[in-house]
Amino acid sequence: MAKKFEVNLLNKRTGYDPELMKEMFLVFKEKYQEYFSLMLARSQSKDWVGVSEIAHRAKSSVAIMGMESIREAFNEIETVTYNGSEIPDFEPRLNQLQNDVELAVLQIEAYIREFD
Repeated sequence: MAKKFEVNLLNKRTGYDPELMKEMFLVFKEKYQEYFSLMLARSQSKDWVGVSEIAHRAKSSVAIMGMESIREAFNEIETVTYNGSEIPDFEPRLNQLQNDVELAVLQIEAYIREFD
């Protein structure tokens, strides 16, 4: 199974502090589902600029957690929708991205458990 997060980035961003890593991860877990719900709702109402704004916030969150490939996907969504442009087949793409984030969450949880 391919890693969906980069351990070195996560360690670097937390100063190799397991407690800080746990705190950041808990905040991330609370927010990421909200991002997906909001993007789906905004896309269904054809508010593509709103999708761009949410993608921008999500991009920052996943970057902090070391999810570089996922950050790139959010960056693409943000860039395409910034001026109100629609993304064809957005919902299936968003679902796949959510699956990737959920896999990364499981991988990070397993990594953090190593510190306990």
